[in-house]
Amino acid sequence: MAHRVLITSCYDVKLPPDWRLRSLHREMVPALRGAELQKKYERLSAFSPDSQVEPALQEQAKRAADGNPRLLEWLNKLLLAGDVDTGAILPQIAAKAAEFREAILAEALLAQQSEALKQLLARGLVYELPVPEAAMMAVWDGIPAVERQRQWAIDLGLLEAFPLSQTPVYRVSRLLAPLLPNLDPALLPAAATTLYRLWWQASETLTEEQRQEMHRLALAAGQAEIAAEIGSALAHRWYSQSRFREAVELCQNTLAIAPDYRIYHSLARSETPLGQVSAALAHYQQALETCPEAEVRERAAILHNSAGIYAQQGQVEQALSLYQQSLQLKEAIGDVQGKAATLANMAYLAGQQGDLVQQLQLNLQAAEALARIWAYPDLVTVLSNLGTSAPAHRLAYLAQALWLGLRIQLPFDRKMGLLHVLFQAVPQADALEPLLATTALLLCQSQGKDHPHSEQWQQQALEMIVYAAQNQDVNFETEADLRAWLTEAQLNDPESFLPRLSQQLEALVGEQWLFDRRAFG
Repeated sequence: MAHRVLITSCYDVKLPPDWRLRSLHREMVPALRGAELQKKYERLSAFSPDSQVEPALQEQAKRAADGNPRLLEWLNKLLLAGDVDTGAILPQIAAKAAEFREAILAEALLAQQSEALKQLLARGLVYELPVPEAAMMAVWDGIPAVERQRQWAIDLGLLEAFPLSQTPVYRVSRLLAPLLPNLDPALLPAAATTLYRLWWQASETLTEEQRQEMHRLALAAGQAEIAAEIGSALAHRWYSQSRFREAVELCQNTLAIAPDYRIYHSLARSETPLGQVSAALAHYQQALETCPEAEVRERAAILHNSAGIYAQQGQVEQALSLYQQSLQLKEAIGDVQGKAATLANMAYLAGQQGDLVQQLQLNLQAAEALARIWAYPDLVTVLSNLGTSAPAHRLAYLAQALWLGLRIQLPFDRKMGLLHVLFQAVPQADALEPLLATTALLLCQSQGKDHPHSEQWQQQALEMIVYAAQNQDVNFETEADLRAWLTEAQLNDPESFLPRLSQQLEALVGEQWLFDRRAFG
């Protein structure tokens, strides 16, 4: 029977030349990061989501542990010991970290090393994440015999190295920081620009931690352009994840060294959903004033988003004026999808003013633009808008929206919404009613099982079926009677009722199609 033995060491143990032939597998294990570190936090009472420990104390302990699971467990016990005096507990955290360093990292060992090796480790502390060798070499410049010092630090377990990966990465544990010379601020620009080049400009896949590390270094080094570029990208990402407060804080920190139009724009976008309307408008204005004329796409987006605030406040004329300016810029650069979004918003405002003719024309222009670039999910939205704003052709537009929505990737609840809206719009006892109802039930059973509101949608689909049956003068007293009607009408077989649904929808649209159906075969 084969046995496996796991041997752990904080040192880079030398293995015999033929170690691979001896069925040995060598694995360099880094400190916990990302999802693994979060799981560790959740398993420790002091760091769990429902922890009663002050957030400031938790953060202090997390930084002290620096991803080391054993030290996290020590600090967890300390935080749960009942000492609620912040002034007293913070020194205890530092003392616990010092105790760990002495016991595990061998302070005496570090004290015996050369000044060159200490400098190598101290400079490596400029990075908080594992980084490629080239990034380390950028801050190790001038250290005597740097290759030999690096290897010796790895051998002693003082420099974390992961050479078995495709791209070797290195990191100095922050637990060593109190034992090493202070960081020279002059190293920061080289660290920031090198990591930006290696990661931001050359890597296609970056983690959020890596983006934050580049941004942190750019701020510390005073690299305004790098901070603005990465900061705006991070803020945009967090906005799309509804992490508005984090985005606002990041932008405010970035503005301290980079009063850049991209940061003002990102800041305003995240302030808006937080209800900070006055601040958002002021920052949109600053974004517009500082945005270069050549950045046409960005200027168009700033104007578009500013208009959205005025529209929400009921200042329709101001909103329309800004939308019109945005529209002109988007047309100038051929931004068809952006143009369609602006047209759709202008159509909504025209409807608010009671100008139904203008609303119809703007929505038709938006639909034409979206159909031209095959932006089908957005086209479904505009077709639905047309269905509510053009009474004379309501059914034709709603039928197109559903026909298209059933053939593209749309969220389950959007498809159900399209079915329900058309079901309510068709005349009572129309032949479409039972087809729409059974399609809704089919969607619930095939796509809606994991939806948080699956039960409500399924109940609505069943009610639609019952209503459709009653409108067809179907008399039933039991569920068996209803099932018998579904079987007789071939409404329990998707291969039968789905083609009939398509035929009915196409007949309803007639000659009023706003997109080319041939793209769907």
